[in-house]
Amino acid sequence: MKTKIIAAVCVLIPVLLIIYGSIQTPSEADDPTEALRIYPYVFSADITDPHSEQASDADGSFDILRLNEPRYLVPFPEKFENINIRFEFDGGIIELISNDRDVQLSVGDSPGPWYGGGYYTRTFAASLRVTDGGYIAINPMGSRRGFRNYYADGGDWTTDAGWLGREYYLTVNAYKFDNESSPVIKATLKLTQLSDPGFPDNDGSAYYSIELISYEYSDFYKIMADN
Repeated sequence: MKTKIIAAVCVLIPVLLIIYGSIQTPSEADDPTEALRIYPYVFSADITDPHSEQASDADGSFDILRLNEPRYLVPFPEKFENINIRFEFDGGIIELISNDRDVQLSVGDSPGPWYGGGYYTRTFAASLRVTDGGYIAINPMGSRRGFRNYYADGGDWTTDAGWLGREYYLTVNAYKFDNESSPVIKATLKLTQLSDPGFPDNDGSAYYSIELISYEYSDFYKIMADN
């Protein structure tokens, strides 16, 4: 009898370990931000001053944003260009929302980033979606730069100038195709306006930092992600 009990326990322990591993939440994974991937166009992480000589000689790149790690966005090189962010979420839809309507969003007909031109082929809104992955251009309304459409979504956009240290918040939702009403991942992006030599009175800027300040999985996705 004891032999049977010991044998049963020996079989049960590995099974329990497998079950425990299968219900591990994504937040316990090596990198929880790999499911919904956010790539802003930023300077390399070793650049700590976007106005430095090092920054002036550097090229930007689309680099994945990590939780609570602020990065410096590469400013639009020309007056009529907006900031681009690439989003990726396999098998689903990514939604970006400007809740306070102080950052205008836009997407174009082409799948690539928007570095200029194409004004008449773009859609402007406070909430936009891309499937699986795509680029969404953002324009803080206080930047005093970039393309805008004040008539988008009724035309009630925040039009006041920016100021040094002003913060903007954007919501990111990720949905699976079989349920487009309840996000499985919710995240929050924070933009902070930095000083700009082109605006000595600090009432506008092409320079911003970006930070992923929250990243949460729904209870359902915590179960499904590892199964």
